[in-house]
Amino acid sequence: MYTIKTATIERTYKNFGNHAEQALAFTLTGEIRKHDHVAYDKGSDIPEYNMSVKSSGFSLMSARLCESEDFEEIITQYMAHTASTCVAYVAQNMVAYVMNMEQFNEFLHRFCYLNRESTQNGGGVKVKMLKESKKVLAWLDERVAA
Repeated sequence: MYTIKTATIERTYKNFGNHAEQALAFTLTGEIRKHDHVAYDKGSDIPEYNMSVKSSGFSLMSARLCESEDFEEIITQYMAHTASTCVAYVAQNMVAYVMNMEQFNEFLHRFCYLNRESTQNGGGVKVKMLKESKKVLAWLDERVAA
């Protein structure tokens, strides 16, 4: 695991996750991009790096795409079919922690839980991350390569 301090860019999204993705994409590519809406199995948030971008409270994938209502089976499905080969978790302080898929799998098991989407979004089951905490940041910092 390694970290990247994202560039400071003008905030054009209210949603922190969209802003975090945009800031990291700019840091890595020099381009200001709109938030993508590509399914996890069709492409990556930053395709040049095969990188998915996540932030506090993220949903692993839309419940519409989940083939199961079981926590383990949803994670297994994600890992088997994701187009990404790494995941960047962008913390509230705009530091991105870049993980390989094995590290991300461990992260999911430690800080995520089974949740339901709202009824207006279909009410399906999905995997969601807890909100960022000191425990999350400590776990990430302990795994950053020296």
